[in-house]
Amino acid sequence: MFFKISICFLITVLVFKVNAFVPNSLLDSKRLSVCKQPNSYGFNQRAATNKHYLVSDQSFDWMNAELFCLNLGAHLPIPTNAEDTKFYRNFFTTSVKTFKFRNQDSSLEVTGYWLGGYRSQANETWFWVDGSKFTYTEWLENEPNNLGKIENVAHDWFKVAEKKWLGWNDCPLWASNYYTICELKC
Repeated sequence: MFFKISICFLITVLVFKVNAFVPNSLLDSKRLSVCKQPNSYGFNQRAATNKHYLVSDQSFDWMNAELFCLNLGAHLPIPTNAEDTKFYRNFFTTSVKTFKFRNQDSSLEVTGYWLGGYRSQANETWFWVDGSKFTYTEWLENEPNNLGKIENVAHDWFKVAEKKWLGWNDCPLWASNYYTICELKC
C-alpha cells in the first residue's frame, strides 16, 4: 500500500514538473508549428472556435496520454462547461467508429477518454493540466472518491453495451483502457 501511495505521489509531482518546467517557449513553438496545418497532424477544428481536436487510436495511461498531447503542442481536454463535455463525447463517439472499443476489464464493459484533470497530493484540490482549478465538473455520484488513496486523475466513462455516458470518475494514473483526446488551441 505504501508503495502505491509513494508511486502516486511521485507521478503527481512529475505531472506538475512536466507542466511547470517544460519551457512555455518550447511548447508554444511546437503548438505554433502544428497550428500552421493542424489537419496534417490529424486534428479537426471545432466550429466557431480556435480549438482543434484529435483522438489517438493508441491506449495510454494518463501520464503518457498528456505527454502524447504535449508532443503535438496540445493538452488533454479541459472542459469549462456542459457544452464542452457534450462536444468531447460526440467527437469521441464519432471518431472511434473506425476503432475497436478497447476494454481492458471485461467485467466493467466501459471505456472513455482521459480528461486533463489531476488531484493535488498537497491539498486534495483538483487542477487542470494548464494549472487552473476546476470550476465546472460532471462527476458521477460519490465521485471523486480517491478509492484506496490512489485515484488522482480524471476520465469520462462510457458504458459500451448500453452506449451510455456515465460521467467523470477519478482513477489511478496507470489505468490504460482509455482513449486520448488532444485539445490544441491555435
